[in-house]
Amino acid sequence: MRLDTVKLELGKDWSGYEEAIRNALQHSNKLLTKINGYIIDTAGKQLRPVLCLLSAQASGEVSQMSYECAAVCEIIHTATLLHDDVADNADLRRGLPTVKAAFSPAASVLTGDYWLAKGMYLLINKCNNEILRHFTKALHDLSVGEIIQMEKAEELDTTREDYYKIIECKTASLFIAAVKSGAISAGAPQEYIDAISNYAFHLGLAFQMR
Repeated sequence: MRLDTVKLELGKDWSGYEEAIRNALQHSNKLLTKINGYIIDTAGKQLRPVLCLLSAQASGEVSQMSYECAAVCEIIHTATLLHDDVADNADLRRGLPTVKAAFSPAASVLTGDYWLAKGMYLLINKCNNEILRHFTKALHDLSVGEIIQMEKAEELDTTREDYYKIIECKTASLFIAAVKSGAISAGAPQEYIDAISNYAFHLGLAFQMR
């Protein structure tokens, strides 16, 4: 099944996510609004919010908190990409100019900071402490994964174990936070949360390998 079809199947819950992320990113500054619009118009697969909402639907009753969690997934992921494009000096992403190329490296870094701050705002004000802890761990792992990857790229001594650690930190960590937050927001029992987290771990590894 194509991802676009999954979004259609999510129905009102996908619309709830889209409204949540639009509301979260609103700002009166013209330049920031222009950059935000550019990012949203050139958005990628949005796989992480899809996983979050599917997890919520599978685990219990989807709530407004589920929509906020889905928004956090995409906001944090996008923030990391905005920073990565500057670190990697990347001018293209998905075949289109990056914010770094279309605006400036400074714009990319500062917009990434803004998106990250908005994600943390949603976690603190719209979610709960348990969900906040899971996303905080994911952010920690994401940054560690980038550092390890940079280190290994310089040393040229990457082992299989190093590779698995890098993709676990860089990709699987946010997949896990996405599905855990969706399940928790829907009132899932712990056994559901544990099972779907294990699924997300392996899905994240497979996705990055592919």
